[in-house]
Amino acid sequence: MKNLPSRIRHFSLYTGVILCLCLGITSISAQEQPVASAAPQLKLPAVFCNQLVLQREKPVRIWGWAQANATVTVDFSGQTKEAKADAQGKWQVELAPLPASAEGKPLVVRSGGVEKKFTDVVVGEVWFCSGQSNMGLLLGRTGNLAEEQKEPENPQLRFFSYSNQAEVTPQQDVKNGRWFVAGPKTLGSTYATAYYFGKKLQKELGIPVGLIQGAIGGTPIEAWMARETLASEPEMNQIAETGLKLNSDGEIKNKEYLAHGGDPKKLPWPLWRAYQTPSLLYNGMIHPFTPLTLRGFIWYQGEHNLGNPQVYGKLFPAHIKAWRSAWGQGDIPFYYCQLPGLVVKGGPTPEGNVAAMRMIQAQALSLPKTGMAVIYDTAEEADNHPVNKRPAGERLARLALANDYGKAIAFSGPVYASSQREGSRIRVRFSHLGSGLEAREIPTEYRPVARNPETKPVTRTNPASQLEGFQIQNEQGAWIWADARIDGDTVIIDLKDATQVKAIRYACVDFGFFNLFNKDGLPAAPFESSVK
Repeated sequence: MKNLPSRIRHFSLYTGVILCLCLGITSISAQEQPVASAAPQLKLPAVFCNQLVLQREKPVRIWGWAQANATVTVDFSGQTKEAKADAQGKWQVELAPLPASAEGKPLVVRSGGVEKKFTDVVVGEVWFCSGQSNMGLLLGRTGNLAEEQKEPENPQLRFFSYSNQAEVTPQQDVKNGRWFVAGPKTLGSTYATAYYFGKKLQKELGIPVGLIQGAIGGTPIEAWMARETLASEPEMNQIAETGLKLNSDGEIKNKEYLAHGGDPKKLPWPLWRAYQTPSLLYNGMIHPFTPLTLRGFIWYQGEHNLGNPQVYGKLFPAHIKAWRSAWGQGDIPFYYCQLPGLVVKGGPTPEGNVAAMRMIQAQALSLPKTGMAVIYDTAEEADNHPVNKRPAGERLARLALANDYGKAIAFSGPVYASSQREGSRIRVRFSHLGSGLEAREIPTEYRPVARNPETKPVTRTNPASQLEGFQIQNEQGAWIWADARIDGDTVIIDLKDATQVKAIRYACVDFGFFNLFNKDGLPAAPFESSVK
């Protein structure tokens, strides 16, 4: 965490601790979890339990462990599948694609006279929700819990939670896993972004939606990546080797400390350091799910990598491709949140890295079936964890509804398409106009931290400008705030006295009140482009 400002470090660690308490006991282990030997007759992964959601309209994998060479029978919704366990006791069956069904049915697995029966199993859409603390921020910490608790229990919206686990080797299962139904008594344990994502999906689709929650605060992307993925490129491999060596040395220090009577609560290499170690969270929290049939992923992460956005530009696309490869279901959708914004004061993270990270994140859109939720309008100037998670979740849901479920809805704000010099002005054209361009009203004051009552006046860069956030680059390379306004389906940038303009950009500072939207309520994506 030394590469981040103190505000980010402290809040990320605090959020991680909160998640640990909410999701269960954490663990670090160099040993693969026992499977067949611990349950010699019949065992299934923790994700298969009561109130499970299975993915519709795809072949569904069911797997587990039994006696070596034993026959295993799986019954669900009129299908009976049989498999023979291998010499290590591992087995897997594949159910034929199932239609969506909100009717809870039993999933029954039998082998060697032992029966496992899981009740209230439904069929719908299954998404994996991961990242760091902004994904893991619980609904109970957003200030919106009481409002959401007014709604009745919704058996068609379900969540799977499990313990945080940092593991040196890839694991076959997770600990303390459970599915639960969204309702007044359980909403406090849901990830806010995932909740709003799933709530909108379920309402629009009218079928069950299951969300697997696996995120930890204060974690870098490399902690969520497999060792072989990081080994595929020299710079990524060096990150892995350095981090794993630090963790190995830290574990040795812990053993020596405990051997001399040290306090287990004051370890020299604390648990959060393991959470930041390359590959350990992948091993413990991601790898166990890779056989599971999914629709796709949602991801909200990047804050911990602000120290080096350019390296993130290598890590992030490799991460997306590797997760897809690990699941073996083709290019399943991967939708993510662009960082909202923050004023970084002090520490080694340079000013401008938040804006740079947003641009780096946007580059991943070149990969197939990816989508980015632009959320700079939710930013809080002095808090890296904005509490307004509804836009993040609902904009991710819009991406899925439009691209995966065929819904005719706007899923993106305006995206830069082209620009043209017209004398003393530049005309900018956009795609994803939706119902048309709109200049949102800019407030006169704001709260730097939403949880605190203190307010500050908004300082406009160009008070007479309709649009806030446009800049031009002069021939000396300096960026100058520019007046801009909407003209039909385009934006006009007034060059005033600038005779030579090298480039234009929008929303390319760490924090600001950028106000170009479409009339569907979606903000324009940050961009930078040269001018001819």
